[in-house]
Amino acid sequence: MLQRYRARWLFPIDRPPIAGGVLTVRDGFIVEIAADSDEPVTDLGDVAILPALINAHTHLEFSDLAEPLGTAREPLPTWIRRVVAHRRSQPADEPQQLRSREQAHAAGLAESAAAGVAAVGEIATPGWPEPPYREAAIGGVVFLELLGLAEERLEPLLQLAREHLQRHPSQAGECPPQPAWPRWLPGLSPHAPYTVHPRLLAEACQLAAAR
Repeated sequence: MLQRYRARWLFPIDRPPIAGGVLTVRDGFIVEIAADSDEPVTDLGDVAILPALINAHTHLEFSDLAEPLGTAREPLPTWIRRVVAHRRSQPADEPQQLRSREQAHAAGLAESAAAGVAAVGEIATPGWPEPPYREAAIGGVVFLELLGLAEERLEPLLQLAREHLQRHPSQAGECPPQPAWPRWLPGLSPHAPYTVHPRLLAEACQLAAAR
């Protein structure tokens, strides 16, 4: 069944915006974008239609903050200390904190969907909560964040990376029916040159490339 929608603006992206354009949809797929139509049209009013957005770098664990950490023009080391202090104030092994983390991630995913975001690249800390992602209306990649300079931390972190690449919300049976592409994919995200041992970076790249 064909459905036609008119909007104040259409943004096809591959061509200039169309004022008062008409979008034709069949079975959930766009089949035509036109300047007008002689067929019956549902006028959506003073709105814009554009492709869904992608937020390629998120930290949804902070979605419960009333305002961003830090202040304008704050030195980077000071801001990093604030981030570390916030994370350390929420131990992941306490049931109440686990629930709090789930709620923060769920809120961030819902806020993203409400803003027209279809996919995110989530930079997730070890112990990130899976349930909100299984239930989310959007998809994307969950990149496990890797930080570590000490030699004794390398193998535990690499083992976490291996497990993450094998276990993620898009595993069979854990998600409702989806389109041909998986809703969520796993990835790895070494943090920065000043927080990641060269061996950790090299082996993380090898793990990701081999997947």
